[in-house]
Amino acid sequence: MMFGSPARRTKHPLGHRLQRVRRAEELMPSEAFLRALAREAGRSERTGDPFSVIRLDRRKATAEDFEAVRAFCAQRLRITDEAGWLEEDRSIGILLPGTSLDDARTVARALHKMLGDRSDRFQCTLYSDDSESGEEVESPSDAERWMGDAQTLTQLFLIPMTWAKRALDLVGGLVLGLFALPILLVSAIAIRLEGRGSIIFKQTRVGHGGKEFKLYKLRTMVVDAEAKLQQLQDENERDGPAFKINNDPRVTRVGKLLRKTCIDELPQIWNVLKGDMTLVGPRPPMPNEVAEYEPWHHSRLLCKGGLTCLWQVDGKPNNVSFQDWVRMDIRYQSQASPFHDLRLLARTAWVVLSSRGDG
Repeated sequence: MMFGSPARRTKHPLGHRLQRVRRAEELMPSEAFLRALAREAGRSERTGDPFSVIRLDRRKATAEDFEAVRAFCAQRLRITDEAGWLEEDRSIGILLPGTSLDDARTVARALHKMLGDRSDRFQCTLYSDDSESGEEVESPSDAERWMGDAQTLTQLFLIPMTWAKRALDLVGGLVLGLFALPILLVSAIAIRLEGRGSIIFKQTRVGHGGKEFKLYKLRTMVVDAEAKLQQLQDENERDGPAFKINNDPRVTRVGKLLRKTCIDELPQIWNVLKGDMTLVGPRPPMPNEVAEYEPWHHSRLLCKGGLTCLWQVDGKPNNVSFQDWVRMDIRYQSQASPFHDLRLLARTAWVVLSSRGDG
């Protein structure tokens, strides 16, 4: 039996020979499988066709258990499907192009049945951006409980924080925090002397994988700034969903100085220490901006948002388009390393000291 719709199961002239190739296949190495995932994600983005992924993570699985999964993939998958290592010897992925969430569950049930008692040695997770599931299971079977609730494909492509990057955040955040304390104290007094209102401004932002959190800044605008935003939309000088105008009338006198020197961003050191953000990463957007994203824009949410990134040092001073801004964030993801982060932090300090901040 081959999975998929009747149209996709139509016998191909080379069907028997292709099936023999499939039976002889080993699981794809991790690097090759991740490339296949990226290609399918790009194709799906262009065509709008759904695709799904089944992930099997080791619990107590042995080499023989992994071999049973490989045998299932060789015997039961379509020739267009792919199976390979997400993490060598720890996690297997099964890529199902053009497959709805319901069809992916059908494949997972068959895998659960074939594995039998071995299934408990794996943790199964389904990933799909197809939300049109027609299944309503009142009494879930063992297979349904095994695969659990489906996750979005974004969760599969998330770039995890490395221990080195987290260590840099903690050490750098503590050092920056100590230097920032007297500056924050003076700034807080200046904000209070200028008028009433909170000193710290809290704003909902979208972080790693679309998870929302509260971002902290020194208040640089009048108290009712958010309510006045709609009146200024026609004056927006930035393309895309982001908003920016020069000489924003909502900014206070003290706020202009804080923005020019980027002092207003210093409370986000607390976001870094909490783990909401990182020192270097794409700037976390607001929910209303994300709502207007094109599909490929969501790639900038795959890694944790940060205080600074390529856009702050190269894009913002040159007023690049929003599309180029997103491309910079995606390029950073492929270049990220502790050395690269330190270099961007040093360049950010130069941008601030040379008064190229948000004036």
